[in-house]
Amino acid sequence: MTKDDLIGLEIKVLAGDATEDELDKMTRNLLTELRGVDVESAVLVSPGDAPEGTKGDPITIGTIALKFCPSPCPDSSPSSKRGSHAGRDAP
Repeated sequence: MTKDDLIGLEIKVLAGDATEDELDKMTRNLLTELRGVDVESAVLVSPGDAPEGTKGDPITIGTIALKFCPSPCPDSSPSSKRGSHAGRDAP
């Protein structure tokens, strides 16, 4: 499987009465969860270059770009993941 076989998906988090800060926090929490599963990449979406005179990398609040394999990626076999899940179900 090559990078060309990856599926791209853009996720927009919406919450009717949430503030920008609340929406940003919800989006970042979801991003953290998505990075914990078998995906090639999960990143916040940036609208492009920052306007002149601004600092940092602006993001489109509430939007995540996700790339994943349509089926398990070759390097994500159960044996390669066994160590990362070991002990999670232990009391």
